[in-house]
Amino acid sequence: MKSKVAIHSVNCHPVIKVGMPSIMRIELVQGNDLRSYEIFSGLASICLSTAVSFWTAYLSLPEPAEGALLFSAICFSLFTVVLVGFMVYFWKKVHETKSEKTIEMTD
Repeated sequence: MKSKVAIHSVNCHPVIKVGMPSIMRIELVQGNDLRSYEIFSGLASICLSTAVSFWTAYLSLPEPAEGALLFSAICFSLFTVVLVGFMVYFWKKVHETKSEKTIEMTD
């Protein structure tokens, strides 16, 4: 139910009436799992941009590039895949362990 606000003017003194819902439902998630998800999400983002930078450097050289650039690009790409795997695991864990609390609003 949406809250309703009504303003009436009686003898130049405004009267404000606010309607509140009778029940509030709140979804709660596990804080540790959410924190882990956010950490792995940030690390995966940084690692992906690093991997793309190494791939760009490796592929943009006109001569055959050193093996170090290729090795770094492959390592950061694999590390990104592992981090995304952990990120998906914690995302599923956060969404599977939600609990709902219901609060009854009284006068």
